[in-house]
Amino acid sequence: MILDYNIYGDVVFFDTTYRTNKECRPFGAVVGVNHHYQLVVFGASLLYDETIQSFEWLFHTFFECMSGKKPKTIFNDRDPAMAKAISLVMLETYHRLCLWHIYQNALKNLNHLFKSQKTFNADFRSCIYDGEYEEEFTSAWENMLEKYDLQENEWLQDLFKVREKWAMVYVRNTFSAGKKSTQLSESFNSLLKDYLKSDLDIVQFFKHFQRAVDDVRYNEVCANYDLSQKIPTLKVNVPLLRHAKDIYTRTVFNMFQYEFEKSLMVVVDTFHQSGLVSTYQVHNCEGSRQHTVTSSNGLITCSCKNFEFVGIMCSHILKVLDEMKIKLMIPEQFILKRWTKNARAGIVLDIHECEVQSDPKLEMRARYRNLCTTYVRLMSKAAESKEHLISF
Repeated sequence: MILDYNIYGDVVFFDTTYRTNKECRPFGAVVGVNHHYQLVVFGASLLYDETIQSFEWLFHTFFECMSGKKPKTIFNDRDPAMAKAISLVMLETYHRLCLWHIYQNALKNLNHLFKSQKTFNADFRSCIYDGEYEEEFTSAWENMLEKYDLQENEWLQDLFKVREKWAMVYVRNTFSAGKKSTQLSESFNSLLKDYLKSDLDIVQFFKHFQRAVDDVRYNEVCANYDLSQKIPTLKVNVPLLRHAKDIYTRTVFNMFQYEFEKSLMVVVDTFHQSGLVSTYQVHNCEGSRQHTVTSSNGLITCSCKNFEFVGIMCSHILKVLDEMKIKLMIPEQFILKRWTKNARAGIVLDIHECEVQSDPKLEMRARYRNLCTTYVRLMSKAAESKEHLISF
């Protein structure tokens, strides 16, 4: 877990909705996303209660085990005690709220509007997801309140106070691996139900929990060895795509390729040069919104903030790179090691400054599975031949 957290611990998801025993004591799981966009487990805890003190102790203990490294972003549901503990222990970590839960709470608190007003759903979602500048969000929010006479709605007032934790106009500025919800935590909770029962004692619990963690790790190792993870031959001879194919895992490459294909539909509207600063106004042929791409001292940014949020270049920057005749390789600025095939390369030290070793048994199991698959294919091919088999 220390090795995984050191590599992928920039974004974590913490959840305590799973209950482990008859007393319904909270079980806190800390999970993340690896370079194959799969679930990875960083740690877990059995808590007596869900107070500020308990969460504060848990976070301090967890980071002590992880040599003090803290995430860039942490996701969870809206829990006051947990939020306070995060603010005390993770001063520089961006606390994100799950958008799925916010939307579900909106359905409960504003159900009458979702049913009676055909345009409310679109207007509410627009406040959450649209807009690249704070002024756009504020204006859309105020217009929504006025349009549906919601100025005095207490739930919306309370939600607006923590807007920096959920409105995309704010959260796009911080790396979140492209995630918007705590779906990974919920997936792990669902997985645990196949391993854990309420009548397990503490020893049995951890034994079965370790089985669940081993299976999650095994899936990642298999993704590294599995032949099906090999990226197919490119249909077009584009150097930038070839470079992406060489460095990214299959899943991340597919995300990159999607943005590249969208870039073919991006149009440069205007270009302005002022000293070392170049500014491009671009838009997608399928939409009317303009995006601003700026190049300054070799660094390129886009107003859509896709790279800051996901860690992959957006179609707008890819279009500008093409305009700048950068066609052979992805600039180093836009390559996050955590998304590459070599994400796990390098040495990781634990709290005692000893090198953390990966589990050789898991790698052996993955190689075994890969060899079995290859052997079956060879046998299937050999079975097509009418020649006699050699007897041993």
